[in-house]
Amino acid sequence: EDIKKVEDIVTTDFIKASIDNDKESIVLSEIKSIVIVSDGTAKLTLKQDNEADATLVCGVDQPFFIFGAGWASLFPLMTKHKYGISCRILSMGDTIMVARNKLRRQDMKTNPALIHGKDNKVIEAHIDDHETYTEG
Repeated sequence: EDIKKVEDIVTTDFIKASIDNDKESIVLSEIKSIVIVSDGTAKLTLKQDNEADATLVCGVDQPFFIFGAGWASLFPLMTKHKYGISCRILSMGDTIMVARNKLRRQDMKTNPALIHGKDNKVIEAHIDDHETYTEG
């Protein structure tokens, strides 16, 4: 089986990996709001089909894979420097691909998506249960 560089991954790679994985599936989540916190983290409110909104707390340099579009982050230059991934700016309305534990599908908690970037550093983000943060 071929191993791709993280920057060469495309949408179909995520879908195929989800099909081949007994424990995790890919869920599409639309970004409803983005709040940048002064400690270098961000809180993203995610809308998932037929489920309560979830809040993802992550670093501002966290890369996300946008369905059909490739990598994005809130601060692409920081992401490139830290992980070696070129990406565009993450925006409200983007649809990100999130790994979810298949065995606990009814639960809003997801496993962190672990992605290896430059220098084999692990990139991860966590989703909290049913919390919603909105701008304004």
